[in-house]
Amino acid sequence: MNYVVFEESEASLRRAFATVMVAAWESSLESESPEASLSSFLVVVRDLKQLFGRGRSGFSADELRGLIAELLTIQSLIDLGGDAERVLSGWKAPWGSVRDFVFSATHSLEVKSARPDSGTITVSSVSQLDQEDHGLQLAVWPLVENDVDAPKSVGFADVLSDLRVKCANDENALQHLDDAIIALGLVNADDELKDVAFSYGDCAVYDVKDDFPRIRAGDIADQIRDVSYTLRTGDLAKFAAELALP
Repeated sequence: MNYVVFEESEASLRRAFATVMVAAWESSLESESPEASLSSFLVVVRDLKQLFGRGRSGFSADELRGLIAELLTIQSLIDLGGDAERVLSGWKAPWGSVRDFVFSATHSLEVKSARPDSGTITVSSVSQLDQEDHGLQLAVWPLVENDVDAPKSVGFADVLSDLRVKCANDENALQHLDDAIIALGLVNADDELKDVAFSYGDCAVYDVKDDFPRIRAGDIADQIRDVSYTLRTGDLAKFAAELALP
């Protein structure tokens, strides 16, 4: 029997390395033959490897906006009294999860950024808001890219620094944060992202209930793989809620 061995000699990266290996292994389980399984495994490793070391040039403007929105959400959850380790362990977006935060089987959170003048958000995948059980929330941050020195602007580096301070006494929370930064490929991106800043308004939170306007997987013909759609935030007022702590 032949084996392929993947090994990480850098002790500080072993937890993140294990996460990558698990993601690749889970993908390989769907294959029907040993050859296809190995091929699937290697494809996932290759794709995840492309994330490592990328700076701003590797992110679109929308991706940067989304990342800042997720970091602001983490800040808010901790400031509201959420346990830092539980909040950060629930942050699944860096590993390509369908939803940005998954705290339990019945508690998920999808985060969106919006330009204040647009009045709309884009749901890029049906799966993002398609959850059978109650407990899914949608958080929307109004964000405008701005100069780092502009009034009421928050920089990418500032948000990360603040999160590290909040987690200073929680080693596990810091490890979760570091793992996410590695998975996002931002370990060496400080210089490229130092000028990335946004001004933001109050976060709007909505409970995604049965009558929430959304497209469900069951509404789509089998021949259609996926769809994206736009929601007008002005139509969501009746679903307004407080951000639920994990």
